[in-house]
Amino acid sequence: MKLDGKVKLPRPAPDRYAGLFADDENGRRQEVIAYHSRSHTVERIKALWERARDDFLAIGRWLVVAKARMEHGEFEAMVRAELPFSPSRARQLRTVAEFVDSGRIPLERLPPADSVIYEIATLSEDELAAAEPDIRPTLTRIEAKAFKKRVQGAGAPPASDRPALVKRIARLRQELAEAEAMLAALDRNG
Repeated sequence: MKLDGKVKLPRPAPDRYAGLFADDENGRRQEVIAYHSRSHTVERIKALWERARDDFLAIGRWLVVAKARMEHGEFEAMVRAELPFSPSRARQLRTVAEFVDSGRIPLERLPPADSVIYEIATLSEDELAAAEPDIRPTLTRIEAKAFKKRVQGAGAPPASDRPALVKRIARLRQELAEAEAMLAALDRNG
């Protein structure tokens, strides 16, 4: 089914996943999906989410060490040819790992999503100091991006405001010309 140019796929039945996983063909342990209760589900999802954060931090740390140890150009070539993500994503993962390992904000206060930590990690020292009271484990990426935009763009209007500002300047120049003419007339009549 197609809606507004997007393909809408039917949602699979919830039982489709029940008991599907155990050990995969590579011997990696996979989650067995078995719904017991809401609280059990919440507990499992939170645990998996924290594990994902830990895995992304470990990947970032491996990337930091690899970049430091490889010859110039070798790291980028490895990422492009052999890793399942782009050099941009590798840079983000390294930045997150370096930020977390710096201890500037304790890991317990950081959100569990590496994309949100990346937004925090790319703040300047002054911006980070201003943001620190708002940093919490439940901080969303949207909130982090909004805060970042606010502190980085303080005083600077968005580019979309340009036409309105040009019109305002023209109107103010006209008002100034009219006021100067009235003042000159007053001076002449004296």
